[in-house]
Amino acid sequence: MTRQLVAVVPFRSLYQGKSRLAPELADRDRRKLVAAMLGDTLESLRKCALLDQVLLLTDDTEAAALARGLGVAAVGEPAGARGLNAVVQQLANDLASDYDELLVVHGDVPLVQAEELEQLILAHRRLAVGRPAVSLVPDRHQSGSNGLLCSPVNSMRFYYGPDSLAKHLAFARVQGLQSQTVELAGAGLDIDEPADLDCLKAHPGLARAARVHYLLA
Repeated sequence: MTRQLVAVVPFRSLYQGKSRLAPELADRDRRKLVAAMLGDTLESLRKCALLDQVLLLTDDTEAAALARGLGVAAVGEPAGARGLNAVVQQLANDLASDYDELLVVHGDVPLVQAEELEQLILAHRRLAVGRPAVSLVPDRHQSGSNGLLCSPVNSMRFYYGPDSLAKHLAFARVQGLQSQTVELAGAGLDIDEPADLDCLKAHPGLARAARVHYLLA
């Protein structure tokens, strides 16, 4: 039976994100960077042949328009849900009847590539044969969860924030889910702080993120 896999990109705002980059970038430049990173992330997801659907989860109308311009559907945040974890949790519950697998990727990993995503998906499917499972992509500090792929769709509780990787793995252990981490060079670099931006500028694969590369150049 063919598995149906949906990818969700939770996204807050083009105007309110990445405040920790303020020492490096003025407000206008931060907004341009946030939009460029989101565009590059969505483009890679759209190109991944193993994904059946890609959804941008946002109430930001400009971000939604950007997504639609790339052929990616945009959905608003579920009514009554507050905060990132609650919003993603409710959408996962809503999608559970239509999909078998859920991939959550955030919009600030511009170096992620379709080939990396396929690597993650195939690794997850080897782990998840006949059993609930979660596969996590750590950030470069081995602290955050830059990618989370779970099956069934509503099998995980989400703990985005400080030490999310350890919290997600702990939940999987308690619930009896098979779990693994999958190191991905591109997806492992999320951009939150000036040091992350320095890593991005120096990364040998920067040219693969066309929008961000053009902006930084």
